[in-house]
Amino acid sequence: MRNLSYDFQKISIFFFFLLTIFLTHYLFFNKKSILILIDNFDLIEKKKKIISQLNNEKFELNNNFNEFKNNPNFRKLIVKEKLFLKDKSDKVILYELNN
Repeated sequence: MRNLSYDFQKISIFFFFLLTIFLTHYLFFNKKSILILIDNFDLIEKKKKIISQLNNEKFELNNNFNEFKNNPNFRKLIVKEKLFLKDKSDKVILYELNN
């Protein structure tokens, strides 16, 4: 007569081995694997840095635009600079902004 506990132990080891193989395959070779998750965390950090830089740039541009809108002297300087008029004798045509 066979020992039932010995058979059960063999079967449980076999199922444990299958479960281990399945979980390893699922965790490392699946579309939703741990490796892809780690890569996604890296991508998220890079995107956060880019968003932060773009928000800073947006803030600076908004400040410059508000300064341009509200300060006529600043407006003259920017228009001169953008038209490449560097001499004092150069003339700039200014337009009034309708607010």
